[in-house]
Amino acid sequence: MLFRSIIRAGKGKKDRMVPLPTPMYQDLCAYWKFHKNPLLIFPNAGRGHHHEDAVRQRMHAATDPMPMGSIQALMVAARKELNIPYGSAHTLRHSFATHMLESGASLHTIQALLGHKQINTTMVYLHLTHQSSQDALRLMEGLCDGLPR
Repeated sequence: MLFRSIIRAGKGKKDRMVPLPTPMYQDLCAYWKFHKNPLLIFPNAGRGHHHEDAVRQRMHAATDPMPMGSIQALMVAARKELNIPYGSAHTLRHSFATHMLESGASLHTIQALLGHKQINTTMVYLHLTHQSSQDALRLMEGLCDGLPR
């Protein structure tokens, strides 16, 4: 089964539909069951008591999404816990695009997933990876096999 999520006002304030891997969909469903906000998967927990029930109630009643500052703070906490020296939400976006490219996704597919209007934006966004360099070399060697010398 294919699961999709609508991203509202994402990067560039654009809406887009993105596919979700089944395990991610299941994790998001479990997270939503904590707060059961009728509109948002990531509602703003706001300020107040940190008791689980109080946070759940605030999240359930929230009308605004989690602010970017909270996401950045969660990234810092996760990096510290995992002993990763650098990383941001944008790093995750860039890593996603790089892994998709290395796994064989077309630039047009990556362009659609990232919400870029122009393919040039996607091409600039993606750096030449070690994996893609090796793949290009293998392709060139394969093309040269059997050529007269």
